[in-house]
Amino acid sequence: MNHSLADADPGSATPMTSLRRLIRRTHLKGALIIVLITSLCMMGAGMWTIGRYADMYLQLLARTLAYNVEAAMVFNDKVEVQQIIDSIAEPEGLLEAVVEDVNGTALGAFSDLRPASVLANRLSSLVIEQPVIVPIVHQGQTIGRVTVRIQGNTLIGFLAAGVLLLLLALLFSAGVATMVARRLQSRLSKPWGQLSDTMRHIAKERSFHERIPATHIAELDALGCDINSLISEVERWQSKLEGEKAQLAYHAEHDALTGAANRRQLEPLFAQAVQETGRAGVGFALLAIDCDDFKQINDRYGHALGDQVLKSLVQTIKAIVRKSDAIIRTGGDEFVILIAGVHDRESVRFIAEKIVRAVDGFSLLKDKQEVQLSISVGASMYPEDSRDLGGLMAMADAEMYSMKRKIQAPEEIVT
Repeated sequence: MNHSLADADPGSATPMTSLRRLIRRTHLKGALIIVLITSLCMMGAGMWTIGRYADMYLQLLARTLAYNVEAAMVFNDKVEVQQIIDSIAEPEGLLEAVVEDVNGTALGAFSDLRPASVLANRLSSLVIEQPVIVPIVHQGQTIGRVTVRIQGNTLIGFLAAGVLLLLLALLFSAGVATMVARRLQSRLSKPWGQLSDTMRHIAKERSFHERIPATHIAELDALGCDINSLISEVERWQSKLEGEKAQLAYHAEHDALTGAANRRQLEPLFAQAVQETGRAGVGFALLAIDCDDFKQINDRYGHALGDQVLKSLVQTIKAIVRKSDAIIRTGGDEFVILIAGVHDRESVRFIAEKIVRAVDGFSLLKDKQEVQLSISVGASMYPEDSRDLGGLMAMADAEMYSMKRKIQAPEEIVT
């Protein structure tokens, strides 16, 4: 199950988002804002420019109209004045054109009766200085004036074209921003994916030997190096912890003095040997070992030498039996050996005699005096003698004490 930091704070209202979506949104918003600001600036500049050109255009139309009606006004030919106004005003998209004499009497007029929106007229008034008034001069004297206004719908058409171009630019910019975002995502997603997958695998499998691979992005590479340092520390801590755990487990299962398994391990090792017998179809032997006169060695030479005797005894037995055979210290100077894969009693007797001879052959020096050790060994076989641990121990102990009595009998006769 995947967990996030947001799971730790149920009251958090901030929604989670992916890096890919964040990059895409950021690029798209940035591109749209830039295009919008640029388009608005261009539209403002365009409106100002078109206003200046429209003003010059209206001035030119007014002068042209004044020049053309000059002769007709001199002869007071209103019909000719009206014809001239109609031939110029309507094709040029004027809202109003009026020719007046010096007394303000209209000699001709044109008015576009088509409805125009209030917004169009207000925009045309804001952009262009209207109306434009040009005097009619004949031989140096003013004989009248021409007044013209332009249609507001013309300006609305320009604005509509500008808005359309703005929308097209926004769509194009959104497409370009999406392409750039996807390219950036593809370059970021691989190292991010490697980092995330490696961390998830390390957390799940506890594989602290793995490391974050290097990447060409400096910030991600630095982050990977920091994470690798942290993983190395965790690996060292984990290794130390496992070592201490293994050491504790070893001390819990083994005798601190001799290194043999302790008495608590007798039953588990016996059960393990029984299971192995069931798989292999071959029984095992149990040897019971007891040191002869070990108390006298402790009393005469001290416990330090007695401990050394027990260590040497275990080392001697380990040199004879196999690593798969279990050596258990069941008491002060008492040991049990579980020998797997034993076919007959002769093999068991041979191993027991070999151990006895090996122990009889070594000695320790204490204050230039030679200290020798002897042991008594008893054996029993699974499953011939018994199928439970108590029965096998009883038979092996009986044989071991019988051997011990035989060793001690000559001394008793002499006494």
